[in-house]
Amino acid sequence: MLREIKVDPLLRLIPVIVLTNSQAERDVREAYQLGANCFFPKPSGIDQLSRLCRAIEEHWLVLARLPKLSRQP
Repeated sequence: MLREIKVDPLLRLIPVIVLTNSQAERDVREAYQLGANCFFPKPSGIDQLSRLCRAIEEHWLVLARLPKLSRQP
């Protein structure tokens, strides 16, 4: 999926966050090589997941300036 998003001119600017059970170095490396913007192992509990979601929201939806998406590549 990540590969498809990052080769599509209309989608490639969308930040992609990988949230996975894997902590394998090869998976981390592959995600970044394919264009992931960040990689997070899934937290073990609901409190940690909630804290991670708030941090992601703060970073990507409040603090980060993202480009406007347009239909033109």
